[in-house]
Amino acid sequence: MAIETIVEVILWTASAQVLSDFAARHFVFSKESYLRSVANFERAKARRDKLASSMPKTQVDIPAPTSAPAPTGKKGKKGTGGPSSDQRRLAKAEEELAQQSTEVAARHSVPGMLSSVLFLILFRVLGAKHGGKVVAVLPFEPFQIVRRLTARGLPEDSPTAACSILVIYMLVTQTVRVVMKQFFSVQPPAGAGATSFLDTSKAQKLMKSFGVEEDLKEARKMFS
Repeated sequence: MAIETIVEVILWTASAQVLSDFAARHFVFSKESYLRSVANFERAKARRDKLASSMPKTQVDIPAPTSAPAPTGKKGKKGTGGPSSDQRRLAKAEEELAQQSTEVAARHSVPGMLSSVLFLILFRVLGAKHGGKVVAVLPFEPFQIVRRLTARGLPEDSPTAACSILVIYMLVTQTVRVVMKQFFSVQPPAGAGATSFLDTSKAQKLMKSFGVEEDLKEARKMFS
């Protein structure tokens, strides 16, 4: 019974992950909009790397201010305390790269969210089928705090080493999904970190038009 249930969970998890990956590949990652975002990111990264490699390391490490103008002398010439033209170009290239990275990563966030919803539905289905049943037995007696997780949904008279479907599902999803993603998932380009839709340029313009940009920034700082 335990082996059959574990194999069933593995098969359902692998099938759901493959289905999610192929759906994301077809509806998102093969579209012109995603390919264009990746191309823009690669161009911005190459431009940033080219500027950084052409500058001395001492200038690359100095952040270029974007708000305060460079001080001027009596004859209207710029002083020596402000950033150089190369530093300003590098700062602009870094800003463009960050924006393009956010655009690419945001397109990966939607398939990831839908995949999480799919696996939540799968857990509810498996939980309804195997709820209240001892799916596996541990070779040791877990601590009381661990047993609250392993025996979740089981009758009170179950053995102390008994495991419910929750533990098996968590272990399988953490292993099978990782393996399946290595073969079927589309990974974002190197350097395009994970982000949310609120970090995209479209969302920033929308929040600015409603006048809630600063409020959301403060709220995200509180919960970060």
